[in-house]
Amino acid sequence: MRVQLYGDAAGLASGDDEPAETTAAANTAANTGDTTSDHTDDHSASPSADGNASDDASDGAPDSARTTARRRQLQALGPGDVLVCSYGLLQGDAALLTGLAWHTAVLDEAQAIKNAATHRARAAHALQAGFRLALSGTPVENRLAELWSIMAFANPGLLGSPESFNQRFAGPIERDGDAAARARLRRLVAPFLLRRTKAEVLADLPPRTEIVHEVVPGPKERALLEALRQQAEASVAQALAGA
Repeated sequence: MRVQLYGDAAGLASGDDEPAETTAAANTAANTGDTTSDHTDDHSASPSADGNASDDASDGAPDSARTTARRRQLQALGPGDVLVCSYGLLQGDAALLTGLAWHTAVLDEAQAIKNAATHRARAAHALQAGFRLALSGTPVENRLAELWSIMAFANPGLLGSPESFNQRFAGPIERDGDAAARARLRRLVAPFLLRRTKAEVLADLPPRTEIVHEVVPGPKERALLEALRQQAEASVAQALAGA
């Protein structure tokens, strides 16, 4: 078993160096905070020959060279290998990553795909995987459509099309406060949710450690802060005088 950062063909670790639990993709994703896939030898597709390079070109390498290197890295993955990939690279290299059949795909901080219309969410939805897991502390931040997008990755088709979901659940619940629609939605998704509350895990957490680093401004910073303070005071005084 090897753990690799996507784009880092040398890998992070081998099975000899890692504890046994790192062979589980879910554990790896929970520790990295990135998109993680556990690759096996039964994949039915190869990296797309016409895959586009990532939009992240900060390393200065030519697009073709970068794409070739990443394609080779994907082709070299074997049974039990874990690939850790950022959401940015998932979006930029969607043609390469969605062209493979993965054993397991895990999204940490899955609220990153809450907007189904974004390229990031579309890339995540297009991943081919036999087992999918979405980890999130905030599966719904603003609208129920965010839950639809996450579930469209974790269990495609469960909540129907966006239009159907809005008609059956989101609209009645958000617009009318429909308790019956809320109950139906809860029953529908309950078998596929595992929720851990603070009370359930608090006893297993270590005591909180607080480290305070005091930062003392330098002469230029102090001068800037003083200038800003005086400017703010003058603005307030001017506003009060005109009131």
